[in-house]
Amino acid sequence: PLRLVGSEMCIRDSMNTVHFVSGDGEEKWEKMSKTDIAARLTARISAALQYEKQVSAERAKLPPN
Repeated sequence: PLRLVGSEMCIRDSMNTVHFVSGDGEEKWEKMSKTDIAARLTARISAALQYEKQVSAERAKLPPN
């Protein structure tokens, strides 16, 4: 699962630092705008959902136990 557990974002700040934490560990992203953070998060969420969709499809092809 992917989770954004902490950020240093304030409404008035134009550049922000995000610490992205997932099952693979923590990533400290470079400072970027809220728009860029939103785009990057959207891409990560989309990739995670695509992966889950593929895993579910593969499981559906397996014979029942």
